[in-house]
Amino acid sequence: MEPVSNQVAKERFEGIFHTEVAHQRETIDLIRTCIAGPDRQDAMDAVLSGVSRLTQAVADAQDFLAPYEVKRCTETLNDLTAQVKAEREKDAAKARFKFRPVSIRSPEPDSRKNVRFEVTPATATEANGVSNTPSVTGAQKGNGATKESTAPTRSDVHLFDRRQVIVVLPPPGSLTPSSGTVTDLQGCIVDLSVRTRVRGGVPFANLVLKDIRDSIIVSGIVDGSVHITGVRNSKLVVVARQIRIHECENVDIYLHCLSHPIIEDSKGMRFAPAPAKYLSEKHEKEVNQWDQVDDFKWLKADHSPNWSILPEEERLGAEAWNKTLQGEPHEAVEDILKKMGVEPTEG
Repeated sequence: MEPVSNQVAKERFEGIFHTEVAHQRETIDLIRTCIAGPDRQDAMDAVLSGVSRLTQAVADAQDFLAPYEVKRCTETLNDLTAQVKAEREKDAAKARFKFRPVSIRSPEPDSRKNVRFEVTPATATEANGVSNTPSVTGAQKGNGATKESTAPTRSDVHLFDRRQVIVVLPPPGSLTPSSGTVTDLQGCIVDLSVRTRVRGGVPFANLVLKDIRDSIIVSGIVDGSVHITGVRNSKLVVVARQIRIHECENVDIYLHCLSHPIIEDSKGMRFAPAPAKYLSEKHEKEVNQWDQVDDFKWLKADHSPNWSILPEEERLGAEAWNKTLQGEPHEAVEDILKKMGVEPTEG
């Protein structure tokens, strides 16, 4: 009989491995069927990165896996790699059809402390079955610069390189968001939830949050996966089917998730259930696995030191999400963040 510690480690490894493999297969299916433009390459890179992490995990698990189990895991990962390679070869065959995405960066910094942005997704263009979706444009409220979109059927949201601003995605109109990317933010408040919660709203297919510090992000409803990388000293609200967290530190996540959240190379992660404000009647009937966290790098029998349950007395209440987060007229972003428990860090 195997030692208890080895048996526990083996069971944890198998649970995480099978969950991750299922997730990567699902991503490959999305690549084949509906992910296009720049997001397609990003999705393939994400799968290969996941396979690389799993390969290392299999190598580390050889102390408690039988040789045939190691072989089976390796064959599974080789198959995933081959599927991604096949998709890349398809893209190479279509290389003559190239569509350059238009990325519109933030406006020049405003001299005032509090600048609020309403984000209007730009029009998506489609040709030969390949969708080319520009980044969203940001327009400062009150300066007459807000641009109206022209009723596209698909719109990806790309928000990046912002400092001390509030960004609110407006109601959907006729737009259908398919994916979102939020990167390189510091001292910001971003609310993507309105577009997915209101009547007629459509959930994101997937969402990426990366390199974010001292901020609050409300993800909105995500039908697929949320990938979170390099987030520090922040608070997140996430409603998704799956969530993957890499290289994050000191983050409170208010979560509604249908599968075990997975963390890796992270510490100081605290979890709580998502506020009712951001849930629908459908979510109330689902089993929320917000507290069933798996630490990819912690296979020991005892609890991982890298995550914990956010104590109830420290959780933000309904008033914080419904009122405080909205701020007062002319209230500085950093003041709102402090009221919500996010203090700026050095560096």
